[in-house]
Order: sequence, then C-alpha cells, then structure tokens
Amino acid sequence: PRATARLDDSALAVDAFGWQAQAWAHRSWWGVGWQSALPLSNNAPALDGIGIQRAVASRSESPWLAWLGPWNLDFFLARTEGDVPSLLGSDALISGGRLTFRPIVGVELGLTRMVQFGGQGHPESLGSFARAVAGSHANANTPQEAHLDSGNGLAGYDVRVRCPDGLRCAAYGQFIGEDDRKHLPYKFLNVLGTEFWS
Repeated sequence: PRATARLDDSALAVDAFGWQAQAWAHRSWWGVGWQSALPLSNNAPALDGIGIQRAVASRSESPWLAWLGPWNLDFFLARTEGDVPSLLGSDALISGGRLTFRPIVGVELGLTRMVQFGGQGHPESLGSFARAVAGSHANANTPQEAHLDSGNGLAGYDVRVRCPDGLRCAAYGQFIGEDDRKHLPYKFLNVLGTEFWS
C-alpha cells in the first residue's frame, strides 16, 4: 500500500477583531462529559476543515449579550475522510456550530447543530449548504425531491453543573436528536453522568 502524508493535529489560525479564522486537521470534542461526546469526539479520524471561533471565551461587553457570562461560538466546514480531492463526486461535507456559555457560576450550557450534506450523487452548492443549515428539504422521500435533498442534521443541547461550596464533583447531560421535525430535534440520544475528583 502507498503511504499517505497527513496533517493531523495541525492548524493555521489568524486572530482579528476578537475572532479567529482557522484552517486545520484535527479532532474536536463537543460535549460536557469526559468519556464521550455525541456530536464530535476524538474517537473518529481527524477532519480537514476551515472554521471561525471566538478568540477568547470571555463575557461580552455588549449589554445584549452580557447575561451569557463567558461564552464561545465555534463554526466549521470540513470534508469527511475520502480519497477523491475534487468537490463533486467525493465524500460528504460536514458542518457544525456550537455555542457555549456560563450564565451562572458553576453552570455551563451548550447548543449544538451539525449537518452532513453533499457527496456522491448529492448537490454541493451554496444553496444546498443553506438548506442543510436551515434543515430544509432534509432526507428526500421521492426521486423528484432528490435534487433538493440537503442531507442529514443533528441538533441538541447540553448542561454541566459543578457542585457548590468547593466540592470536587459535577453532573452533566447531553441530548442530541434528529433535526427534522418542524426544525426541532427529536429521537434523542443522551449521555448522562457524574464525576468526582481528588
């Protein structure tokens, strides 16, 4: 077999106006648990992608956003692993957005949206990307709808609560569902847990 060079765990990032534009080949951990994360984890191969993220997860100076406490927003577009380098006729694209914030000390909340679209036999245009992000025309049911098929989406939320009074423990839950019933997730897959440390 032929050897293939990979850029796993590498990134190029540029900071400007409090945001960071990135090109990378890495794994992401989008979850509140330490053992498993439902939308993205380090259990899968690294993705090659581009993205934008808030440079520092701090409290906003805007009175409209200050109630969020320290917050972060992460958005990316990546190609799933495959051998064909061209956009058309290749493996699917995956995109995700995640907002995390801490409105109360010891409580972290997260909102996640993931979409998979394009690939062999499916459109890869700005229109199909917009339909995928909006959750429109997902999972076409007839051949006539296939040209509008925006792929598949997942969405959900998570919460992590640290124990009060300096106790070294926390409880967490993550809830991710299919995102195609009136633009809201359903058929949830859940992770619930507690942790203690010395």
